[in-house]
Amino acid sequence: LTATDSCDAPNQIAIYVKDSASAFVAGPFASGSRVLMTKTAGAPVSTPGGGGAVAWIKLNGNAETYGVDSDGNTGPVQITVIP
Repeated sequence: LTATDSCDAPNQIAIYVKDSASAFVAGPFASGSRVLMTKTAGAPVSTPGGGGAVAWIKLNGNAETYGVDSDGNTGPVQITVIP
């Protein structure tokens, strides 16, 4: 997850991942965080941990990512998919 802002440094932006099929929101994550997201339709959504530098998120729907800067402004966050 990578966030940039014209006014704030990347480490001042909190990144969140919302499940499009529920009210579940994981985060905040720092810019540059590595997150493993899996889609588990019908299963409980959760952030079961993951150990180390990678967070693991189980979602029922699609991941909707957004960042919140130090002034409370929100905007989209880039997701880089690494096979």
